Amino acid sequence: MAYLVPRSELEKLCIRYRATAAKDFYVGKDITRDKELVARKQLKVPATSSLVAVLDTTVLKTMEYGLAICEEGIFWVSSAVTRTRRNRFLWDEFIATQISRSDMMSTSLGMNVEFGEGSTLSNGTSDFPTASLVELLQIMQVVAAKHLPESVDATAIQENGLPRSRVGWSLSLNGSIIGPFDAQTIKLLVQFDTVDPATTLAWKDGMKEWQPLSQMERLQPREQPLPPPLPGQVSMPKPAASPARSGTTPRTFFGTPADLVDVNNASTSELLTLPCMNVERVRMIEAYRKQHEALATVEDVGRICSLKPHEVEKLRSRVSFSSVGNQQTASSAGKRVVDF
Repeated sequence: MAYLVPRSELEKLCIRYRATAAKDFYVGKDITRDKELVARKQLKVPATSSLVAVLDTTVLKTMEYGLAICEEGIFWVSSAVTRTRRNRFLWDEFIATQISRSDMMSTSLGMNVEFGEGSTLSNGTSDFPTASLVELLQIMQVVAAKHLPESVDATAIQENGLPRSRVGWSLSLNGSIIGPFDAQTIKLLVQFDTVDPATTLAWKDGMKEWQPLSQMERLQPREQPLPPPLPGQVSMPKPAASPARSGTTPRTFFGTPADLVDVNNASTSELLTLPCMNVERVRMIEAYRKQHEALATVEDVGRICSLKPHEVEKLRSRVSFSSVGNQQTASSAGKRVVDF
């Protein structure tokens, strides 16, 4: 029997990945009435199912093919050249399905999503990277498993599920075994607070017994260490371990808290101190600033630099966005300003 996963939880998860595919992926209020009508017609979404997100995988964005995420499950239509055994999964079926990218040695070059054996979503023409889409769907499996009703026989679901690979980590959640997931996905589940590492059990081939995630150090998310300063540059202050105490005033750096980097006014060396940044990505930011003047949100950085959702989250607490030119630069600090 179908059961519903709360719309608010599905939408919150999808929003984390919206910056990954801004042109293709519509979430919540992004889905206009016209888009909804087309999605229901083309992707065979029932009128009774509340639509949470839509991925349009067509070249001309006609939504003839794509994926719909709803409160009761997922629905999709592959391209005419991609065969698929199934076109929908309700949540009780979805959590028992192994989700992966297509074989990298196949003609699709890993651009499709495989739901078990023979069920395929073609993703070759979408802006949503297939690896990120698989990651989103796998995390969604865990969210769905958390809401598995007591009336649903989780053991029967598992036994009727498609064959599973022995490679990767499996999780025991709410009486159901889901996975396998790679280590990066497990870390994201913990980072997004989707699972409680103290109570969620994990297992992989070679282990004698299930163990809590909290006891597996390699599956815990870690902060990326700050790189050393470039030659001749002053080291940037490290981010504070905790929020400033009440009554204290944080030190400032170019008008922002000392642990934040102002993306719109920062120098190359300052941008390079940010997690997930490299020279190529910094050049993209600088090129965008030159052409458009300012960035507004961390999602803008993610879109410009093609960052993964977990990379965007790492940046969120480290950056600020002031208007271009309203902050003093290092060269002008301390000098007289003459008004004409």
